[in-house]
Amino acid sequence: MVSFIARVEKEGRVFLPVQVREQINIRSRDLLKFCRVGEYIIVEKKYQTCIFCGQRHDLVEFRSKYLCRGCRSGLLGMVSVPVRKAHLQVAHP
Repeated sequence: MVSFIARVEKEGRVFLPVQVREQINIRSRDLLKFCRVGEYIIVEKKYQTCIFCGQRHDLVEFRSKYLCRGCRSGLLGMVSVPVRKAHLQVAHP
């Protein structure tokens, strides 16, 4: 177990040391999930997932939502309206 002491800044920010960020591969702009369990706060890295199947890899972003290529292909097979590639961005886990 790794432990450290950090001060909460006036704005509510807490600094995570490099060693902690490296251990769980936290990079700038990553999402973190905070869970309160009794008097403890658990912090874990939140991964982008497909809104349909929950897969974390091979994602495409569409209007701030993520779809895996398999679900996207399934949806495209259901519609007859052409999808422009300009609306899709590849997401990086």
